[in-house]
Amino acid sequence: MERNISSDKGKQIIKEKEDEREKKMSNCFPNDLIMEIIKRVPLKSAVRMCSLSKSWHNMICTEYLSGQFLSHSVANPRILFTSFVIKNHKATKKTITYRWFHSVLQKGPPELWNQNQNQVPLPRLECNSCINISQMVLGLVCCFDRNGNSVICNPGCGGAYKDLPKVNVSMEEGTHFFLGFDEKGQQFKILCVIRGPSRMETQVLSLVDENSSWRRVDCETPHYSVYPGPCLVGKLYYGAYYLTDVNSFFVMSFDLNTEEFSVIEAPSEATGATLVKINNKLALIRDIPNQHSRPIWIFEAAGTWSKLPYEIPEFTDVALFGEYYKCIGTIGNDQFVFANRNLLLNPPHLIYYDAHQNRLEKISLPRGPPYSGDHEAFIDYIENPKRRSLQAIKDKIFPNGTPPV
Repeated sequence: MERNISSDKGKQIIKEKEDEREKKMSNCFPNDLIMEIIKRVPLKSAVRMCSLSKSWHNMICTEYLSGQFLSHSVANPRILFTSFVIKNHKATKKTITYRWFHSVLQKGPPELWNQNQNQVPLPRLECNSCINISQMVLGLVCCFDRNGNSVICNPGCGGAYKDLPKVNVSMEEGTHFFLGFDEKGQQFKILCVIRGPSRMETQVLSLVDENSSWRRVDCETPHYSVYPGPCLVGKLYYGAYYLTDVNSFFVMSFDLNTEEFSVIEAPSEATGATLVKINNKLALIRDIPNQHSRPIWIFEAAGTWSKLPYEIPEFTDVALFGEYYKCIGTIGNDQFVFANRNLLLNPPHLIYYDAHQNRLEKISLPRGPPYSGDHEAFIDYIENPKRRSLQAIKDKIFPNGTPPV
């Protein structure tokens, strides 16, 4: 076959120009300075910088993304906002549905939240139907529908996601998915609770390789799962009701390492309370009308609940009309964060309660795309730099096998 000499010559010219640009950039920017520049930009910008030159690409993809950026992200967590969006396209007259993500610096001054340097719009996740969202763990979230479909999504890195094997359910059954990280086994796991008129079943998926499949795990307590709680020290927590008594609220605990369930009875007055993490402990907070104070219970190491001596005061002076607020956790030791839920009535905003100063404060956030009303917020979100392999994500986060404190 005759070679294309002109094509080879063109490739040679392009390579010479790339080498020349590489040499100029190397002379202009020492590696130490490049690292300092990259450490101060969002993950989305850092990924774009990979295309500047080969040296920048190698530095970002090896040294920076494997350690520097993640350490910085863990030290500077964000609040992640997500909403399911239904949008009608006027030209094609088609309905577009997707999951929208957005984040702001958790410890940043509130007055900067409306400025570009503190807010990061993230790529959207396309979907064909209304998808729910479970816990946020180490920068990853689990999105699912009631028909057994689920994905693991990484909002902070180009919206990369991994489809999970479908769970087989009938038309009359529904599914609820919970994401967690097994610290002893050093692996991500998904718990699926199947509920229907004729069966209640639990299955587990270990995200160790591409060939992982769902496995059935025994649960001796038939129950309805209602909403997810935090993942703490290798255990998943979620609110539940007994099948035989729908008025008996309790907390279900699932050990991700032993794959065993245990029941934690909740205080009788805490029925339907939200499960959150407070000072690295499991807690219950009553989400009740804004005209009432909100009591708090902490689950102690001895296996008992202790009620805090104070309650979250009424929201009447700071709450917006018709709005419902959900506690998403605490910042530091005594600053409680509540997020609004109904975005059809009001734009996204937060209410902070400082228990030390006994002060309430409402903080508005930038208005995003049109909403359907389904809105969630997660505290302590870290931007995860790895795109594809979940095993590699774990390796990047815990290179020495030890989770960050």
